[in-house]
Order: sequence, then structure tokens, then C-alpha cells
Amino acid sequence: MNDWSATTSMERAARLAGAVLGVVCGAMLLTGLPLQAASDEPGRTSCVKVSKTRVKSRDFRKTVTGIGTLRADQRVMIRPEVAGTIKEVHFQEGTKVAQGQVLFQLERVKLEKRLKARQAALQEAKANLRGAERTFRRQQQLYKRDLTSEEVRDQAQTAYEMAQAKVKRLQAEIQGLTERLEDTSITAPFAGFIGERKVDRGEWVDVGTALATMVQVDTLEIAFTLPERYLGQIEEGQRVTTTVQAHPDKTFPGRVFFLDPIIENQTRSLQVKASVDNPDGLLRPGGFGVAEVVVDTHRDAAVIPEEALVPTRSGYRVFVIEDSVAHLQKVEIGLRRPGQVEVLQGLEPGQRIVKAGHINLSDGATVCPED
Repeated sequence: MNDWSATTSMERAARLAGAVLGVVCGAMLLTGLPLQAASDEPGRTSCVKVSKTRVKSRDFRKTVTGIGTLRADQRVMIRPEVAGTIKEVHFQEGTKVAQGQVLFQLERVKLEKRLKARQAALQEAKANLRGAERTFRRQQQLYKRDLTSEEVRDQAQTAYEMAQAKVKRLQAEIQGLTERLEDTSITAPFAGFIGERKVDRGEWVDVGTALATMVQVDTLEIAFTLPERYLGQIEEGQRVTTTVQAHPDKTFPGRVFFLDPIIENQTRSLQVKASVDNPDGLLRPGGFGVAEVVVDTHRDAAVIPEEALVPTRSGYRVFVIEDSVAHLQKVEIGLRRPGQVEVLQGLEPGQRIVKAGHINLSDGATVCPED
């Protein structure tokens, strides 16, 4: 009886073991795992797949950012200096014009006629002046020899001086008319873009009438504010890089040229102005811009991707790879930029480090070779 019970128990145990082995083998077949045990491959070492990179050496800049508005370096309202009728308009609205280019031409026929009349009068006055001069000199000689009276000499002198005055007056009138004729051609004071035309051809304009607005855009300026704490780090001549939403893939260089000597007492902020180079005319006055000022440059700094940092309670660490083994290395970081961080201590340029894949990695683990 006992022998049968023992035999039966052994058979049940064997059947149970066989069932368990069948389940395990089935699961391994379903998952695609090999049926042989790991011990069948002696000497095989597991590794962790990670993304690797090297510590780079580059100049790392410390910057501060301000938000401001772009302004035209020069902005003027074109106005006539003489009254008249608009005869011609020599530009298209919104286009670039050259310095000295004629923008408006006023009617000048009447002025030209008046100028010709004054020029003819001047020729006559000069002829009279020459005659009056000869008469005066002759009377002067006769008076010295007591051959004429003082009164006759004085009359000749007065006629001569009046002829001189008339010539000078006509010369002044001619110069004034010439200048007025020149002013009928209204030219661009500088190279830039001209805006909307405010008058039409044939319209009468008085002196000072607004004709059109013109802006110079080869160089713009951006005015922005920075916190008071940066006062000692900002100075004239520092580099500024400006970006705008309209051209997110472009940067526009410039320089600081103005620091407000007074701190705004409510916001405790410092107003700064910087020039912005705009050779292609992509920027327009009135636009929104972000100015980034370089306040310090660290030369040949050790730089790593920001994602390579492993934060801990006591600071940051980085996995350094030596002979395919990852070692945790404590680092001291400095300046940070989007996606990059400066390492002050703990790493040297050229060292291989783990960029990504830390979640499965531990100190001393083996990393897989590159694919």
C-alpha cells in the first residue's frame, strides 16, 4: 500500500514537472526566445544600448535677452519748401529710392519766366552801372582840377552807388529764384523706403504740406529693457543678435549704442538701444524683436548636450565611457543654453560620454558597441 502511494506520488510529480516545462517551452516559442539556456553560451556578457557623444570644445557665450520694438534709424516726412502745383510724381509707394532721387516735381514755368526777366534786367543794370561808374570817375577827376562843382560830383557818385545797389538787388533776386526753382524738385534726403503718397498730381500744395513719409532701413534700432542687475555687464559696443517672428531662421547682428543713464524707478529696469543691420531690408520699423546681448564669453569651454546630465541630490553627474564601461562622473556645470551646457569641472574635451539611455544604465555597466 505504501509502495503504491509512493509510486503514485512520484508519477504525479513527474507529470506536473512535464506540464510546467511544456508551458515554459511554449511561451519561449511564442516570444521567439531560444530554447537553450544562457549557460549554453559561456563567456557571453550582456550590454546596455545607449546613445553616445563626445565632449566638445567651443566658445560659450553668456547672454541676456530683452524684448523691444524695431525703429527706423531715420524717419522723415517729405514736405515742400515752396508752394506750387504737383506736376509729376517719380516713385511708387512702398519702394526703395536712392539718395538725391527726385520724388515730386512742382510746376516751374512761372518761376522760369520770372528768372529770365530778372536775368535780362540784370544785364541792363550792369550796363547802366558801367556808364555810371565812368561818369563818376570823370567827375571825380574834374572836381580835383576845380573844373566842376562838388554838387555835380556828388550827383555822379550817387548815381553810381544806386546802379551798384540795383545790380546787387537783381543778383539776390536771381539767386532766390534759382533756389526756388531747385526747390521745385523735391528729392530724397537719404536712401530708404518711401511710404504712402499723400497728394496727387495736379494738386496745389503749400510750404510744409505733408507729401510722403520716408524711412531709412539699412540699419534699424531696437529699444528694449533689462533688469537693473545687468547694469555693470552692459556697455556700448557690445554685440547684439536680434531675432523676429517673421524670420525665425535668421539672426540680425548689431551693437549696443545707448544706455539710459537713469534707472526706471518703478520697474527697476535699464533701457538699452542697439543698432540692427538690415542689408536685405527684411526688417521693418514697428516690428517686434528679441535682442540677445553677449555679456561674457568663455573661450574653449567644455560643452555637452543638456540631456547627458544625470541630476542627483548632490548635483549633476555624467556617464563617462572608458573601454566600453560607463562610469558615473561628478561634474560642475556653468552656463546653459537651449540644449547645451558648459562643464566647468569633471570633464575634458574629447571624452566619450553617454548622451541618452541612462534609465537602463548603472555605474560600471557595459555599453554596447556602435551598430
